[in-house]
Amino acid sequence: MSKNIFTKKINSFFFKLLFMLTLFITVVILLLSLLLYYKSEALIKTMLTTSSQQRLSQASIGAENLSDNISRFTIAIYYGNSVYSTNNLLENPLIDDFEKYNIINTINTSLSTTPFVYSIHMLNMRNKSYYTAGPFPVAYSEYFYDTEILEMIQKDYQNIKLIPIPRTMPVNGLPNAKRINVLSYIYFEKDSFKNSVDNVIVVNIKADSLFDIVNAYNQSTSEQSGFIIVIDKTGHVLAHPERNLFNRDISNMNFINTILTNGDKLGSFVANIDGKRNFVTYKLSDKLGWYFISLSPLDKITDAITNFRTFTLIVCILTLLFGLFLSYLISRKLYSPVANLQNTIVKLSDNNVKYYEKSNEFEVISSIYAETLKQLANFRNFKQNNLQILKQKFLMDLLNGKLPHQNTLEYKAREYGLKISIDDKLVVIVFKIDDYDNFCNRFNQNDRSLMLYAIENILDELLSKHFKCDTVSAGNDHIAALINISYIENDIIECQNLIYSTIENIQENVVKYLGFSITASISPVSSCVSDLCEAYSQALENSDYRIIKGHKSIISPTTINNTNRKLYNLPAKKIKKLTDALKLQKYEAAVTAYNEIIEQICDCHPRVIRLAVPFLFSRVCECLTLINENIFDELSIDFVELNKKLSSFETIQWVNQEFYKLFKAVCANKKDNTTENIVRKVLDLIKSNYTDPQLNSDTISSQLNLSAAYVRRVFRKATGMSISEYINEIRMEKAKELLETSDLNISDILERIGWYNTKYFFSVFKKTYGITPMEYRLRVAKQR
Repeated sequence: MSKNIFTKKINSFFFKLLFMLTLFITVVILLLSLLLYYKSEALIKTMLTTSSQQRLSQASIGAENLSDNISRFTIAIYYGNSVYSTNNLLENPLIDDFEKYNIINTINTSLSTTPFVYSIHMLNMRNKSYYTAGPFPVAYSEYFYDTEILEMIQKDYQNIKLIPIPRTMPVNGLPNAKRINVLSYIYFEKDSFKNSVDNVIVVNIKADSLFDIVNAYNQSTSEQSGFIIVIDKTGHVLAHPERNLFNRDISNMNFINTILTNGDKLGSFVANIDGKRNFVTYKLSDKLGWYFISLSPLDKITDAITNFRTFTLIVCILTLLFGLFLSYLISRKLYSPVANLQNTIVKLSDNNVKYYEKSNEFEVISSIYAETLKQLANFRNFKQNNLQILKQKFLMDLLNGKLPHQNTLEYKAREYGLKISIDDKLVVIVFKIDDYDNFCNRFNQNDRSLMLYAIENILDELLSKHFKCDTVSAGNDHIAALINISYIENDIIECQNLIYSTIENIQENVVKYLGFSITASISPVSSCVSDLCEAYSQALENSDYRIIKGHKSIISPTTINNTNRKLYNLPAKKIKKLTDALKLQKYEAAVTAYNEIIEQICDCHPRVIRLAVPFLFSRVCECLTLINENIFDELSIDFVELNKKLSSFETIQWVNQEFYKLFKAVCANKKDNTTENIVRKVLDLIKSNYTDPQLNSDTISSQLNLSAAYVRRVFRKATGMSISEYINEIRMEKAKELLETSDLNISDILERIGWYNTKYFFSVFKKTYGITPMEYRLRVAKQR
């Protein structure tokens, strides 16, 4: 009985849930209703714009098709090849009147198949023969009544194209003849010699045909659609429900002026026309150059909007009622799991009566859950067994800057049994394993973990003698030690000496018991635990100075401050000195030049050194590759593998050893015929390039990748003459050959042999052969 009363009393969550869902659904429906109510006019306007633009597109396509048909019909009439063709009528001077009437009657008969064509004019402008087929056919020029078209052709025939021209023409030649609205298509051929017009075909179609086509797309729509009018780009009416407006300029009307001036091909807007608001939609036909304009009365639209809004309100009210009913069903559905959970937990609890006074279901569940948590205290032993792992993770979080709240920080420091004091000043010392690649080759993964653990034990044992200390395995190749130094900070020198001596003791023990060395990097002093992340990062960065200091070194902030941090560029002169020494295979000179470069590099930041060493190696490799085939045998050195080693070097001493080995290999690999190869290549280059005016010892040395002085010395020693003397000798021989075998003048010969100083050429030629070039040519001619 008590359980039933308890269940009925504690059900306030259901009513809260029902209230919130009802409020949410009501607000959403009201917002949507207001949105639909106030956006309905814009929505209907959008729908009307889409519908009007579709009708205008259909109307413009119909008009374009009509224009295309008339254009084809006009050309067909002009180029007909039968006896009763237009060509025969206009071009045959022997045709009699009877045949003329037959041709015109034949064309009249063809007009019955095209009811939109009113009449056809056939004009011979050369002999002024004018004929008309249509309601009032004319076969003589004396009775031709459409003088306007004659004036149009004679006045501006050069600008007339096969496009519809709106105009009003008389139906016959009587003085008070009735006039009819037409669209005229004019086709003619120009006389290219006389620059005049000969034969002209004018097809006049009823302007009402265009209106009928446009109106055909408007009759099937509702009254809200209004009507469609057509104007050209000048604002003249081409189709309008009021027929008397045909070809009238209405560009002064505001809505027409808006369409003509904005330059858009498609658009819509609201305009006041004759005191009434109209919705204007327009489309420009690029093919015809006409605007198709739809005018719809907004009063009709307003009535539709009012009806739509009324319908919207009714639908929203019905939706709201349905939403309220739906919110009740959803509330019951959502509440059911909560009620079942509450009843289940109460039944499983030891005493459910004590929860009777709780205000809601969640308080009941929370109370029972809190008691359940108390029973989980037995599982704390599991946490104690993994305390060391949690401590390591906590220390890594501190080093990485993941600091909890101060109260949590102090609590975890006590819980994990940290030896350091988080309120005192701290120093981070990073111990890095030297020659890590070799370390990984010596030990597998499990053994490496054991070695790191052994290093930690050594650190704890030796550092704890003098400092409050905690250690953490911070990476695969290094361990971080955190020590407090505040209690001895009054004597900074003594503190530094103590730290150095302790680190040296640690390094000796690691070498002694573990068989490898470690390098220590000391961070600046951090004032609080929040600065540990920066101190750890600085210690890691400082450890890169192992490149300069070497393995088993101690790197302090003082070491870093004495380093040159400026940008460094490898000295080009010293690199050239190095490469020249290698070319001459002088080992001692190469080592001296290399040491001068390395000495400057070692004054820089480690990042600069790591960039400079591969660059220096690439320059050396480039030099060796370029001169290899000229001077050296194939070197048995794997440059790719050596480059990989140099990219991951740890100390500059190791780099020096590798470079010294490379220099020895280069200098011990000299060919016996070095001089002969150089001389042979110089001779080949001169014979191949003697026509180049810029050819000299410098350009030749550059191509051989050797120094110019060395090449000049070797060449003179081997040939007994200088390179320039040999070049002149080759050019003199070629000049003599051209004088013997060709009729070229001296300037052309000089151009072919690469000689640019004429006076000097004459001097050298006479000195070499004892006569001038012209005398030599005459002597050769006489001998022939």
